[in-house]
Amino acid sequence: MNRVREYGEGSNVELWRLANGRVAIRAYNECGSNYTEIDLIDLVQWLEANDSGLRHEDLLPADPVAGPS
Repeated sequence: MNRVREYGEGSNVELWRLANGRVAIRAYNECGSNYTEIDLIDLVQWLEANDSGLRHEDLLPADPVAGPS
């Protein structure tokens, strides 16, 4: 997934369909020999249920070419 970051080691991040049909965010670590998976729907539902107040605009840095919005 281009432009999706795994901050610990800069490893790959992928979307995977699990055996149960759910979609997970998979982030590799330990030089690619291990990974962690986060259920995408669980994450989105938690953000919605906990009124996180996060908006797409708040999560992205200003475009260095276009400047602040």
